[in-house]
Amino acid sequence: MPVGSLRLADLGFYNLDVLAQIHADGGYWLSRVQSNTLVAYPGGKPQPLISVLNDLGSMAAWDANVIIGGHKTIHARLMVRRVPKEVADQRRRRVYAEAKANGRSPTNAALALADWNVAITNVPRSMLSLPEAMVLMRIRWQIELLFKLWKSHGRVDEWRTNNPARILCEVYAKLIGLVFQQWILAASSWADPERSLFKAAMIILDPMTCTVDPMEWSTLHQ
Repeated sequence: MPVGSLRLADLGFYNLDVLAQIHADGGYWLSRVQSNTLVAYPGGKPQPLISVLNDLGSMAAWDANVIIGGHKTIHARLMVRRVPKEVADQRRRRVYAEAKANGRSPTNAALALADWNVAITNVPRSMLSLPEAMVLMRIRWQIELLFKLWKSHGRVDEWRTNNPARILCEVYAKLIGLVFQQWILAASSWADPERSLFKAAMIILDPMTCTVDPMEWSTLHQ
């Protein structure tokens, strides 16, 4: 990663070795943590993350320097913020549903962790506050939704050849086209809450095959 860049990744990519290497290379990271993560205060013994959160009592938010991990460790800021009860309950229902789908029971740690937004980072406080970090964590999900849209409608994960070089060319060509599409949407209809961005994207992708009112087409291309 470029020096000074920030890595936002899904929990499926959580890896302490990777985070340590990014830090050593001059990069930054902001990540969620697994429910069974061990946390230690400098000079203290590791303890389960949920134990640390339980010790906070009624505190709504907390930001502290800690050591993450057991055998492999990294130094990080642990940032937590309590969520509203309705959000926590919704999360717990999702935890139960996912556990049932996998034929197991949810862990107590996962259920308790539903009360909190939790993140770790190596970005210093002078560059990133706790509220700003929580906003960035939400942006990661928006990025994921964008790629989901690009896959389902831009078909970046589909190709018509078995030649690896041609596959790569096709993927890059589609990504370039989708970046152009995104900028056209941002310049034309992004700020209009009454306009369907999906319909607008379909017009940009293939204007000859879309059925659209002529006035709407004119507005989109002003």
